[in-house]
Amino acid sequence: MKKFLFLIVFLNLVFNQIAIADDFHEYYKSKPAYDIKSFNYENLNRIPIKIKIVSDVTTKKNLVEGQKLIFLTTEDAVLNYKKILPAGSRIIGTVETISQNEIKGIPANLIIGDFKIEYMAQAKLEGQINKQGANRTIWVRALIPVLFPIKGGHAKIKSFETYEIYYTPNSL
Repeated sequence: MKKFLFLIVFLNLVFNQIAIADDFHEYYKSKPAYDIKSFNYENLNRIPIKIKIVSDVTTKKNLVEGQKLIFLTTEDAVLNYKKILPAGSRIIGTVETISQNEIKGIPANLIIGDFKIEYMAQAKLEGQINKQGANRTIWVRALIPVLFPIKGGHAKIKSFETYEIYYTPNSL
């Protein structure tokens, strides 16, 4: 009986700690301007900025490494109760890596990074966007003699998808 009670108490403590750890990540979400009084960003090292691309991009079309892509912020970024980056601000990202899709179902990969705020080149932004096409290797390998020439999917970034990068004011 004591072992059973000990087991129940131990499992309860473990699951409560997991729930607390999950709640911790809630505070790293960006807050809209009207909600800034509920959280103080002074203690954070970096502020999340949600962005989306202006127009759809895919590895199928003419996309080259080093190409600049334009993103827009979807929410206000707030620091010390001041709006540091309003919604709709332009952020420029650079295509860092492109790997094309190949036969045997291998998908294309696209990495976008080196983000800069337009007219604020000194600001330090961290993060990158990694996109991968449809991975068809599992079912192509099962039927390899028949489906050998099938390629993997292209990596696509749609204009309705939002991504998160981070502004680090202390790094300047």
